[in-house]
Amino acid sequence: MRIWFVSTSDPVPYIDRGQRLCRYGRLAAMMAEAGHAVRFWASSFDHMMKKHRCAGSLACEPALSLRVELLEAPSYPSNVSWRRIRHNRSLARSFLRRAKEIAEKPDLVFTSIPCLEMAEAATEYAQASNIPVVVDIEDIWPDLYLTAVPQFLVPLGRAVLWSEFCRARRLLQRATVVTAVSQTYLNWALKHASRALGPQDGVYPLGFPEAVRPSREQLERESGELRRRHGLASDSFVAVYVGQFGECYDLETVVAAARLLEQTSPEIHFLLVGTGDKEALLKEHAQGLGNVTFTGWLDQAGIMPVLHLGQVGLAAYTRRATQSLPFKPFEYMAASLPIVSSLPGELAGLLAAERIGLEYQAGNAASLAEKVRILAKNKTASSEMGRRAREIFLQRYETASINSKYIRMLEGIPTARRSSSAHTDSR
Repeated sequence: MRIWFVSTSDPVPYIDRGQRLCRYGRLAAMMAEAGHAVRFWASSFDHMMKKHRCAGSLACEPALSLRVELLEAPSYPSNVSWRRIRHNRSLARSFLRRAKEIAEKPDLVFTSIPCLEMAEAATEYAQASNIPVVVDIEDIWPDLYLTAVPQFLVPLGRAVLWSEFCRARRLLQRATVVTAVSQTYLNWALKHASRALGPQDGVYPLGFPEAVRPSREQLERESGELRRRHGLASDSFVAVYVGQFGECYDLETVVAAARLLEQTSPEIHFLLVGTGDKEALLKEHAQGLGNVTFTGWLDQAGIMPVLHLGQVGLAAYTRRATQSLPFKPFEYMAASLPIVSSLPGELAGLLAAERIGLEYQAGNAASLAEKVRILAKNKTASSEMGRRAREIFLQRYETASINSKYIRMLEGIPTARRSSSAHTDSR
């Protein structure tokens, strides 16, 4: 099968070395390894690192059966900004120009939300070329934009973004198959598309890859070095956050909870791993706190000893966050960490049903502090939650297993080339 992956924000396989691959990079790499001819479309601008991968556009073949197309597009400093919208629109125009130059058409186009502009361009190209197209929902745009404006301005924001809601509706209606990372997101897509659930539509959770793990001895040594580097006592109870410091993450509340706990529970320490738009503000809020440590950005090798050091993983999201079943909780589950989360809905249901974590009220520092304190005071119960989390992860949320099912579905989508071959064979 010849398949095009049209992505924007995921790390690019074999190009973004040091960054862990996400959903589409892993899918593309697995399909290339299985012998499918994969073309991975991405921006010249690295969304994660906020820097250009190359000057202008670039086409290359970094691995067998995998071709990468980096399309020229302008930079943006913030994930939620007009400059990002400009980037997305420029990228979509670049895609359509380049796609029309390629003589060998794909059998299947795979695109995603986000971003709307690129997904619309991909579905427009596929429809014009009579090629089936899969649209995967990893986030619900343009709803996400509304979280960047004050609550009282949301009706006005919805009116301003009316054309974007129409864009989402158009591209979803063109989709041959719709998939999503959660049932909530799939329901959202079907509603916007005004379509019933199709036979190949479905939910494929983000999950987390069960990577080759260092030995326990190595993890113990590296986490010990980490503990010494940051001055953590041997009896510290470490609450870990790993991820971006972006608008939808409830990290101000994490810092506020640390301030509440500094005197009453000095054994609790917050380790915040990552970078993002709010990093400088968070560090300012945390000034003078001895129980908050910022590690900066770490690659996967650096994150593993952090998670080994931790006793609880924080899934800290704002009240207006649109996430449903995000990547972060599965990473914690893989590391045998219980989860303290502010997300309602599917994640809250998973934590409660499987008894693998606690829910706190987003924006409420006292609520978060209390939940972390409960786990710190009941280490046996906390460890049992972590054990169950790891067990559930292995049963249902390991990425390779999820992607294998995903790929079998993609391979089963009828294409014009295979239909033609079948017709020829029957003669």
